[in-house]
Amino acid sequence: MDNEQAKLILSAYRSSGEDLTEPFFVEALEQTRRDPALGRWFEDQCDFDKAINAALTSEAPPSHLRESLLLGKKLVNFDEQNKDARHVWWMRRTSWVALAAAVILLFGIAAIIRPTANPPMTAERFVQAAVHIKTSGQISLGKMAKDSQKLQTWLGTKNAPHDFLIPKALNALASLGCQTYSMDGSKVSLICFTLDQDRNVHLFVIDSDRLKNPPGSSPSFEQKEGVVTATWSSGGRTFVLLGSQVTEETLRRLI
Repeated sequence: MDNEQAKLILSAYRSSGEDLTEPFFVEALEQTRRDPALGRWFEDQCDFDKAINAALTSEAPPSHLRESLLLGKKLVNFDEQNKDARHVWWMRRTSWVALAAAVILLFGIAAIIRPTANPPMTAERFVQAAVHIKTSGQISLGKMAKDSQKLQTWLGTKNAPHDFLIPKALNALASLGCQTYSMDGSKVSLICFTLDQDRNVHLFVIDSDRLKNPPGSSPSFEQKEGVVTATWSSGGRTFVLLGSQVTEETLRRLI
């Protein structure tokens, strides 16, 4: 196992310690003890996770939030029944301001999270985005399992593409884990497979109707940023297969 594989596996490690004895992490954790640089990276990752958890758990909802929400409902009902008294109630119930601020905040968060109504992207953009995720070290694992079917089930719980057929030769490899991404407002699934001791391959999947020009069923191969990719469509899904130090011949054997 090299550092790249170890980082990929440890991206799913929980800093609270529940995963310390999990078989999936044993070898990667051992790698952090052998390699000081990887060990420092892992410590930084754990410290960051702990800081985020602490920040999320330190903030409690305002004690008056429930009352403010109920008051908001009363104000709406009262407004419908007695518009003439609206301003009197508004001035008396200053906690409505807190409610409005909370609602604005929630809408702001929703606007950030909610996919925008962008037009479908091109197949070329999809390939470029997949390569960028790989080369920039953004590949992570949200779920780990050696059985790809379990990973596809998990992807389904995230409303990402999941009911797709994995090429037989590729599916014969042991799966490592999966993740979901958003590309131009479209959900994308990723499943990682272990090719050999030092190499992984990554399968990105998107609904074909999210692309302006989905490719055909015959795989096309190209090289971007030093990474060889294979792209094709099947069963209403479009796939991009790539990996580190992987040749076109290797990808052909897996499709």
